[in-house]
Amino acid sequence: MFGQFRQIVYKKNGSDCRWLGTITACLPFHHFIKFLFLFNALFLFLTFIGCSSLTAQRTGEMSPLERQNADLVAKYQEEATKAKSLDVLNEQLQKDLGQASRVIQQTEQKQKDSDQRVAELTAKIEALELQLAESQQSIKTYQASMYRQATVTVTPNSSYKHQLAISSPNVKVTNDGDYVRVRIPNSAIFQAGTWQLTEEGKQTLNEVGNQLRVNFPDQEIGVEGHVSQLEVNRQSVLSDYEAGIKNAFAVTYYLITSHVLEAKQIRIGGAGVNRPIETNTTYEGENNNARIEFVVYPTSWR
Repeated sequence: MFGQFRQIVYKKNGSDCRWLGTITACLPFHHFIKFLFLFNALFLFLTFIGCSSLTAQRTGEMSPLERQNADLVAKYQEEATKAKSLDVLNEQLQKDLGQASRVIQQTEQKQKDSDQRVAELTAKIEALELQLAESQQSIKTYQASMYRQATVTVTPNSSYKHQLAISSPNVKVTNDGDYVRVRIPNSAIFQAGTWQLTEEGKQTLNEVGNQLRVNFPDQEIGVEGHVSQLEVNRQSVLSDYEAGIKNAFAVTYYLITSHVLEAKQIRIGGAGVNRPIETNTTYEGENNNARIEFVVYPTSWR
């Protein structure tokens, strides 16, 4: 029976286990059993030790790499997260920058518009100040030439029988009792819808003024402004009286500053639309009613 067992062991282990058969042949059966038990225990122990060593070896060699790799992966993910956050932040900053640029452009444009508006207003203010100064000077001049009852001298009507040598076809001279009237349509001396004198109008005023100065050097001369409703509608005025006064101011100011007539000799007035000489139902009549009238008074200004 022992011999059979030895053969079975021998055959099961094959040629690689011939030494086991040799050992068992020399040992008693109970020693063989002990030996086999110890051999199996040793085999299991060595197998366990080998696996443990291999596992320990793998753990000892790979763990640092795995940890390093894990650290790198974690850092990569962290950096990727930061990069993504930076991309989002950069995109937002770009949007904010674009919006800020647009706001700056709008602000600069508004500033340019404001500067231009300020310049325009400044120019208008300067022009108005100049006009105010001129008007104040004109008022002083006109006040100096106002009629004073205590010193007037009435001249007989015969002294007005003068023939004024005026070549302009737009000028009409008439005798009205003790007065001589010289009428000029506004259309012949003013720009349409304004109280600005034209160059042709200035020439006409020079001719009329010189004739009045030569023929009536001592008499007071009135300058009356008459307008039509159409002129009032065209001009920025509060009333027809204001339009007439402004026309008379413009004519008087030109004659004085051009040294055609003396300021003390002139007095001004305005009748607006209230003294028409023709009907206003026709264009010709309305045009003739809108006029400047020089009135030679039978009083001396000296």
